[in-house]
Amino acid sequence: MAEAIITADEDLDGASRQIVLDLCLRRSLELGREALTEQARRALRDGGASLWHLRRFNEAELVSYGLVTLHQGTLELELLGDDLDPSLLGAARSLSEAHQSPLSIWTHGSTSLPDAPLAGYERVRVVDRLERVLPASDPGAVPAGVSLRPFAVGRDEASFLHVNARSFAHHPDQGAMSLDDLRSREHESWFDAAGFLLAESSKGLLGFCWTKIHDEPWSSVGEIYVIGVDPSASGLGLGRLLLRAGLAWMHQRGLAQAMLYVEHDNEPAQSLYRAEGFSLAWHDARFEPSI
Repeated sequence: MAEAIITADEDLDGASRQIVLDLCLRRSLELGREALTEQARRALRDGGASLWHLRRFNEAELVSYGLVTLHQGTLELELLGDDLDPSLLGAARSLSEAHQSPLSIWTHGSTSLPDAPLAGYERVRVVDRLERVLPASDPGAVPAGVSLRPFAVGRDEASFLHVNARSFAHHPDQGAMSLDDLRSREHESWFDAAGFLLAESSKGLLGFCWTKIHDEPWSSVGEIYVIGVDPSASGLGLGRLLLRAGLAWMHQRGLAQAMLYVEHDNEPAQSLYRAEGFSLAWHDARFEPSI
C-alpha cells in the first residue's frame, strides 16, 4: 500500500478547493452537522494570508483536511469533522515550530466536556451549542419608549458596531467585529436584514438580535446568530424580548428548530436560554499548550 502523503499549502487552486469542499459536504452529511465552522468555511472559500491547508492523501484520494490560521500571534487548527488525524496534528505542530507561534486546537461536537487531543494541552475555552424546538413564547409587550425594527443596510452599521463592541467588550471574537467583517456578512447568501432585529429608543440603539437561517442538505435550522444589549439598557428585559422576537421571526419563516452558541461559563446567558427552552446539543472546545 502506498504511503500517505501530507501537504501543507498556503493556497489551493480552484480544483483542489472544490475537492476539499466535496469532502466537507460528505462528512457533514455523515455527521448530520457542519463539518467545518462558518469561519473555517469562509477561509477555505476565500483564501487569504496567514493560513495553511493541511491535507492527507491516500494515494490520489483526499481523506483528511485541516485548516490552520494565524490569529493574534497564535496558530489555530480546525480539523474536518473533528477527525483527530495524528498526521495532520503532527503537520500543524511542525508549522507551529517553524513559525515560533503556539498552536491551539479546536474540537467540535462532543456531548461531554472533551479531553485534550494531545499530551501537554489543556482545555481553555468551551462554547456550547444549545437547541430548542419552535414555536417559542410570544415576545410580549415592548417596554415603553422602545421599538423594534429590522436592520437597514447602509444606515445602521455604525450604531450596531458601537453597541456590539460595548455588549461584547470581553468576548475574544465577537467584540472585535469590524465594519469590513460586517459588510462581508451582508454579502453572504444567508444574510437577511428582515431577520436582523433592532431595539431602539429616542436615545439610539439599545440592543439587537441577528438571526441566520441554515438551509443545508443535512439540516434546516434557524440560529440566534448574535444577540446583544447595550450595558446602559440592562435591566429592561430586552435580552429576553429580543430572543423571543428572533425565535418568532424564524418560526414565521417556517422553521421548526432553533439553535445558538454561547460560552459555557456565561452563567447569565445560559440561565436565560435554558429558561427559554434551550438544551445542550454539544460542546466545542479550544485547547492550548499547558504552561
